[in-house]
Amino acid sequence: MKIIFPKRSLLFSLLVMLWPALHPGGLRLYGQQVQDRINAYLDAKHRSNDFRGVVLIVRNDSTVFSKGYGAASDKTNQPNTARTVFRLGSVTKQFTAAAILKLQEQGKLSVQDRICQYVENCPPAWKDITLHHLLTHSSGIFNYTALPNFAAHSQEPHTVAQLIARFRDQALQFTPGSKNAYSNSGYLLLGHVIERVSGKPYEAYLQANILRPLGLKHTGYEKEGDGVANRAQGYVKGPQGMQEAPYLHMSVPFAAGALYSTAEDLKRWNQQLHGGKLLSPASLRAMTTPHQEAFGYGLFIDQHDNRKRIHHGGNINGFENYVSYYPDQKVCVIVMSNQARIGGHDMNQEVASLWFGKKPKDSE
Repeated sequence: MKIIFPKRSLLFSLLVMLWPALHPGGLRLYGQQVQDRINAYLDAKHRSNDFRGVVLIVRNDSTVFSKGYGAASDKTNQPNTARTVFRLGSVTKQFTAAAILKLQEQGKLSVQDRICQYVENCPPAWKDITLHHLLTHSSGIFNYTALPNFAAHSQEPHTVAQLIARFRDQALQFTPGSKNAYSNSGYLLLGHVIERVSGKPYEAYLQANILRPLGLKHTGYEKEGDGVANRAQGYVKGPQGMQEAPYLHMSVPFAAGALYSTAEDLKRWNQQLHGGKLLSPASLRAMTTPHQEAFGYGLFIDQHDNRKRIHHGGNINGFENYVSYYPDQKVCVIVMSNQARIGGHDMNQEVASLWFGKKPKDSE
């Protein structure tokens, strides 16, 4: 009798496609391949002394990649992990922006308030500048970290009033609201507003209203002599190899860049911020909407690889970090480094592209 084999069934087709992944000697699953590609990219950067730190990727609130590279300190040889504490630099700005919005929700201020309501002997040139302008880098106020003598003064302790005095008499760079220019001065002033309105030091308001409620136990404002546990040492690559970064007194970056955190805490921060656990829907929309060009409140909003991206980086003596969030895919990519000038934005983009399926350059 002649046996007639039926046409290939859907189940058979699926088995054929899955066989390489299921067979012990076959190809690994796609997810593992992607992780291997990301690790190969980061490991190559580390071996060429272009990266030391940690990378963490979150998808749908679950960590799908977490790995440290190099040492948190060359003196102790303690390895970098997702629990290593890094100085955040300008990643601080999204916390400052959230604090302003929290105060607005509490009825204590409005983002449309004039900054002169909160600054004594306010310069006449600032009379039309609002908190919204400061939040979106559209105030025109000179960036104090660009002052010629900034490096010389950055090792000295400063009060907020002393820091404001360093740039208050500088001419505006443009008419407020007419365009954007990144300015640390704006976020320093926002920290001053937080203190004036809340009646508490900047760090105390953040602890009581943001950090403790969200369970961010390893995030804080670094002050001299605090002795933050498990904090990485910052490094720069020089002619003689890795060198410790120049000293910076942390009163100088203040609300524009003085926070520290871990990759695990930043994961939790991102989840709860964008998950609506901290701000009202209206406040979160205001924070994550591009008001002029790509500037939101403490965040940039644009597209990468045709995917919406909400992101910000931070550079501070010996540290460079970058956090990006893809809300439609619910993917967050965190790159933290205790090495300066690693090109954190580009690294973060490359890791994200690899996660979303881009092939490494050597396989294209």
